[in-house]
Amino acid sequence: KDWLTLLLGANAAGDLKFNPMVIYHSKKLNVVKNYVKSTLPRFYKWNNNACMRVHLFTLWFNEYLKPISTLFLANCTILYTVKI
Repeated sequence: KDWLTLLLGANAAGDLKFNPMVIYHSKKLNVVKNYVKSTLPRFYKWNNNACMRVHLFTLWFNEYLKPISTLFLANCTILYTVKI
């Protein structure tokens, strides 16, 4: 059996969709061996159980979600406050 964890996200309006994060049980993603690596999700991580761990979520949150959310909110015409 192959195990794969996929983290997807978007805002409620649907105008901000996050790139998926894939967690697999091996460094090599054998399931998609015929795909070009540049077409794979930006965040590909691995661990033995292919499970979401705190350090993986924290990494995704700090390196991807915070920057893209800040850029998105900076381009909005409404005032915002982000407390992260």
